[in-house]
Amino acid sequence: MRRHACLLAVLALICPLALAQEKPAEAPTPAPARAPATAKEIWRLEHLYWDYVKTFDAEHYKALWHPDFVGWPATSAAPVGVEHITDWFTVFQKNGSTLKYANIKPAGIQTFGNVVVVHYWLTSLWTDKEGGGTPKTYKLTHTWMRAGDRWQIIGGMSALVEPVK
Repeated sequence: MRRHACLLAVLALICPLALAQEKPAEAPTPAPARAPATAKEIWRLEHLYWDYVKTFDAEHYKALWHPDFVGWPATSAAPVGVEHITDWFTVFQKNGSTLKYANIKPAGIQTFGNVVVVHYWLTSLWTDKEGGGTPKTYKLTHTWMRAGDRWQIIGGMSALVEPVK
């Protein structure tokens, strides 16, 4: 009888240890302290992006893009590389159009260390030489990557938001 009591006592000590070792390891909690500052910086860069478009500042606009960028703008039938990133707004410039406004409405942002994915709606108005134009709303996604001491766009996509019928 004493043997059974000892065996039960040993099992009572060993079982909790065995069960504790079988628990899956918990995922580390991400450090949220840097994320708000990063998000603020990315939104600042998105606003700069549109400031550069408005002034047709191709030099500063191009500096926002990583050399290995690939994306699918609403104005293109297929994805394009960095060599075509200014094609869309140079058409407006050649036609004498002016970007009157570009209003950003954030939809979401997620930080993954040195990568940030941002989603937003953009309502913009391009006017022609006579001042005519129609506001349009687009959905945009940009993926930013920290390269050294600066952020650059490595991927993106945009699409015209069609009115609901």
